[in-house]
Order: sequence, then structure tokens, then C-alpha cells
Amino acid sequence: MINLLPDNSKRQIKAGRVNVILVRYIVIVGFAFLFLAGISAGAYMLLTTIKNNAQSIIDSNQTKANEFGTVQQDAAALQTSLASAKALFDQEINYPAILTTLGSLVPTGVVVDKLTLNAQTLALPFDIQVYATTTDAAAALQTALEGSPLFSGVTMKSLSSANGLDDYPVNAVITATINKEVVR
Repeated sequence: MINLLPDNSKRQIKAGRVNVILVRYIVIVGFAFLFLAGISAGAYMLLTTIKNNAQSIIDSNQTKANEFGTVQQDAAALQTSLASAKALFDQEINYPAILTTLGSLVPTGVVVDKLTLNAQTLALPFDIQVYATTTDAAAALQTALEGSPLFSGVTMKSLSSANGLDDYPVNAVITATINKEVVR
């Protein structure tokens, strides 16, 4: 077949074919653009949803943290109160325990006349004035106090058969120190 078409027509047919190919490419690029725009819009909506969910979780956790913050403040206040109470209890002196221990150590034939205890002189030596029927009974009290873990530094300060009571003629003064650790 001999191509007898004029050159101008040949160019027009060639240009028409190129235009058809270009239109196809434009349509393909258009569909590709729409596809990418759809994917971008979907990704944007998905990321927005994830962001909103994360923000709601953050808000929920912040509310819980605020509630726990109140609990933490209350716990700190309680801890301070407990520290104050502990300090007070550490200073507490169990006077009944001292007196009952002393009472259990006093042997028959001895009476305690004078005993002065207070918080300032608790760890310092103090005097116990006693009256006894015999000097052996006064010495037995001294021995009993020395054997007790509550008392330390027990010494007989004075022992006299004068200035006693009618039934208890022996007058004695015993010096002792109370162990604070045992009393608490």
C-alpha cells in the first residue's frame, strides 16, 4: 500500500494519535490523583480519629492523676501527722509500768515513803526514800532493784536506824536511774 496522503494530513493523523495518547495519560493521571486524594483523605480521617481517642485517654488519665494528686496530698498530710504522733509517743513515759515494777520489787517489811519522778529527771539518778523493818530488808530492796532491767546505777545513799517510823525503824535512801528504753 502506497501512502498517498498529503504530508499535512499525515501530520494531522499523527497529531490526532498523539492527542489520544495524551488524553489517555491525562485520564490515568486524573484517576491516580483522585486515588491519592482519597487515600490522603482516609489517612487524615484515620489520624484524626486516633488523635481524638488519644486525647480522650489523656484527659481521662489527667482526671485520674488529679484524683490521685488529692490522695497523694492526703497521704503526705497523714505521714506528717504520723511523724508528729510518733515523736509524741517517743517522748511518752509509762509511769504506771515504773510504779508497778517498783511495787513488785519491794520486799516484805519495806515501805516506800518518797519517790519523785518527772520527765526532765527520768534518765538522771533519783532518790527513793524507804522505811524498813530491818537493815536486811532495805538491802534486799537494793538487791531487787539492781536485778531489775528497769533500774541501773542502784546505790544505797544512806541507811540509818534513827528517824524511822514506829513499825519500820530503819530509814534508807536508795539512788537509782531508770532505763528509758525499758519504759517505752
